[in-house]
Amino acid sequence: MRTHKYIAHSYANSGLARLEKWTKENKLQFNESKSKAMLISRKRSNDNINIYLNNRKMEQVKEMKYLGIYFDSRLSFDRHIENIAEKSTTLIYRVIKNDCRGFNNLSYTINLR
Repeated sequence: MRTHKYIAHSYANSGLARLEKWTKENKLQFNESKSKAMLISRKRSNDNINIYLNNRKMEQVKEMKYLGIYFDSRLSFDRHIENIAEKSTTLIYRVIKNDCRGFNNLSYTINLR
């Protein structure tokens, strides 16, 4: 009987094999050191699967940042929300600090249309 882990492993490696073939045909190459694998599942699991790119085992991670968005293995987006909240808090603090320090010297323009 095949397990979900085996099926995920097989699909990932066969898909990457097709992708490797396409990249070679088009004279492209992936950087294995920058490529990572992440197993996405609702179950709490420490399963490691062996995924290969250009015959090198990819590093498996539980969390990654892609195009500014943090993804985790359960797709909870908790880390991403924490990051946005932290950046927002820092930005708000800077705006308040700057406004209070030079409040008399600042001029505000309001355009009503």
